[in-house]
Amino acid sequence: MGNGVCPAVVSNVVKVDIIKEIPTAITPYTKDGLNDDFMLGHHVIIYNRYGQMIFEGDNGWDGTYRGVLVDPGVYFYSVDWQGGISKGSIEVVKIE
Repeated sequence: MGNGVCPAVVSNVVKVDIIKEIPTAITPYTKDGLNDDFMLGHHVIIYNRYGQMIFEGDNGWDGTYRGVLVDPGVYFYSVDWQGGISKGSIEVVKIE
């Protein structure tokens, strides 16, 4: 099927996960589209420095706790990534 000039071609949309490494910092305060969120598309659990869980979700973390941006600093994560669980720290940075 087509318009007589160009043939109609069926296409498929493919989701590609281009994250090769887990980021070490996010900058959620700037909202410039760069490093605003942590591990979008992945199940993430975030803990504060006291070991209290402050976030759990299936589409990354936007740097908030109860709807408010967290204080800049180091937080700890557990993320379901590449078929396994990775744990580490993420720094929330406020650029002024």
